[in-house]
Amino acid sequence: MRIIKDKDNVVLFAGMELTLTNAGLSGPGWKAPGINSSMCTLEEVDNIPDDFQGGHYYKNGNTWNRTITGEAAYQKQQADILSAIKADIKNSIQAMLDLKAQQHRYDSIHTACGWADSFDDAAALKAWDVACWQKAKDIEAQVRAGTRSMPTTNEIMAEMPEFTIQQSS
Repeated sequence: MRIIKDKDNVVLFAGMELTLTNAGLSGPGWKAPGINSSMCTLEEVDNIPDDFQGGHYYKNGNTWNRTITGEAAYQKQQADILSAIKADIKNSIQAMLDLKAQQHRYDSIHTACGWADSFDDAAALKAWDVACWQKAKDIEAQVRAGTRSMPTTNEIMAEMPEFTIQQSS
């Protein structure tokens, strides 16, 4: 693998068939005459980072580090992944709550909560709703604190409290 670095060691290009001369940079089927050996260097490397993008890394010796732009892109990517995971977890919990409410003749958990003062099953559903969301918040707090690793959606669902109805006397 070949990489092209600028004077600050920022890696601009990576590829198997890169050529850098005074006349410019080229690869299979393309040329960049504005990038030449007076401003950049070509280096042979064993590998590149899995998430390599030109301009997102600099390389000094055997060490690869993200540039400011690369770190920002990485942080955004991680935030997007976390956001998608959180949405999946939220949707899974909500679907579980709604399904249980529907099994008790309510349109959704929100409808059941509205009847909590009138019916035992609605009161139980409301209490369960609160307990499930509290459990989800507790798990998130543990992950943020670093006291546990990020669980899968299935693992979180397995930790949700059981639904029970206590009949009033």
